[in-house]
Amino acid sequence: MPGIKDFVRGRIAPMADGFVKAAVTRAMNKYEELEREASAVARDENRSPIGKRKGLEDLVRKNAHEVVRIRKATESAKARLAERIAKLQPPSADKTDAFAAATCIKVCELFHAMSRGQRKVTLSTASLSYTQALLAAPVELSGLDPELREMAVTRAIDLAHPGKLAEIERVREDIQMLDVAARVLADMARDVAQLPNNRALDELISSAVTDTRHIDADIEHQTASLAA
Repeated sequence: MPGIKDFVRGRIAPMADGFVKAAVTRAMNKYEELEREASAVARDENRSPIGKRKGLEDLVRKNAHEVVRIRKATESAKARLAERIAKLQPPSADKTDAFAAATCIKVCELFHAMSRGQRKVTLSTASLSYTQALLAAPVELSGLDPELREMAVTRAIDLAHPGKLAEIERVREDIQMLDVAARVLADMARDVAQLPNNRALDELISSAVTDTRHIDADIEHQTASLAA
């Protein structure tokens, strides 16, 4: 029966080439390497039980930087994507334009008179100027609750930046897989070192990797393109 390793491996091929795909691939390669080396230590007849335990812990210490790297890669990728999304705010309506202001009032009156179901349908096909009018108005005038406002913003962004939201969603899905790969590798490290919980693993990693500045700099450089 396929396990979590096979699940992650199966998701790598469809991912877009780039940092995230490379990071997931690197993590799964390290997972398999740990698996092989831990098996070799466990089968070593020249080691005592205590010697095997120490050998397994040393193996995790030697590779602790890889757990640190993919965790930081996940955090940085999420932050970079948030930067990218923030850049895609919909263009605002010109509040100094008298005609636009009158149009805004009329749009809001019509929208406010609709049922909630009608509002959702309307937003799904609304023009950019229509969504701008609603978003520019106070909530008590527009009738946009939080969910409807999110729909209006999404529609406006999609009209102003065609295809960008779909692209961002694909990147988001890839980053979710990066997050899974980070947890899978950490779980493998914890199990190899025979640690009781994640807190014990974090303590071991902190003691093994005391300076992460070079990892931080490398990750920040490599994830920069995700914010573009």
